[in-house]
Amino acid sequence: MLATTLGLVFLLTFSMSQTLRDVFFGNALQSVSVALVATIAFGLTVLVFGCIAFWRRSGLLRLLRRPRDVLLLNIATGVPWINYLIALSYLEPALVNTVFAGIGPLAVLVVQSGNRLSMAEWAAQAGIGLALFWLVLVSVTGIGGVVSHGWEADAALAGVLIGSVFMAWGHMLARRLNDDGIAPEAVFSVRFVGAIGVGLVLMLMADGQNAGGGERALAFWQIALAAMAFIVLPNFCLQMGVARTSALTVNTIRALGPVFVFAVQFADARIVFAPATLAGIAAFAVFALAASVLRTRAEVVVRPVAV
Repeated sequence: MLATTLGLVFLLTFSMSQTLRDVFFGNALQSVSVALVATIAFGLTVLVFGCIAFWRRSGLLRLLRRPRDVLLLNIATGVPWINYLIALSYLEPALVNTVFAGIGPLAVLVVQSGNRLSMAEWAAQAGIGLALFWLVLVSVTGIGGVVSHGWEADAALAGVLIGSVFMAWGHMLARRLNDDGIAPEAVFSVRFVGAIGVGLVLMLMADGQNAGGGERALAFWQIALAAMAFIVLPNFCLQMGVARTSALTVNTIRALGPVFVFAVQFADARIVFAPATLAGIAAFAVFALAASVLRTRAEVVVRPVAV
């Protein structure tokens, strides 16, 4: 019971942190490449948590002797981030973040058997799916005032959908490794190695920054500190939640991330949503909150043993 409760706290911390991440990187680092931020964040993850896992003897060496599991985990982590970074170049960030997080619980319900849901939970999850469908329709058709441009945007949106499924699969793989006795920090330290390569490739493909050496060095350390605070540590909270709760719970509460972001954006008078977009956002928020409350109750009160 205590482990499950701690897992839920870790997951909620991760979801709430997404607001700080988006606000900071959206305002303070607008001129910095997303690929650069991701590469620094993932590099710090491998370096810091690799050292921690090695020092604590938490199963890192045993995990490295399982190259197939490491490869699958990196595929399940790298594919979502590839598609996520590419999609940010073609689609509204709010749409990308919502689909990226919101598809998770639906993907688990499709690919994982044995999930027991009440009728209320099924209704909440169905509501999430309908709200996401509406937001995608709004974006593609331009009902909300912003229309995707060309086949590249449609392909990017499809990539986010596929990537979200891979992300949910990655959570299930990580949980299996945790159940095999490998600690969360060991799993966390190896799952982003492939994503570092992706970030480097995207940086080489993108237009380079033209800042001077001193400005670049200063920017690097600013990004490094921000990445550690707003990306690396929150994602480790997510990993700790993965180790303690079911994959469905992980992805359901992860879907709360966009809800917290929307709450902050709604309070900002500078941001105006079209009525169709606002309706989709409101519906997603209601169903995501309902699904999270119901899932938390099922995890802790009704069935405290994680699947």
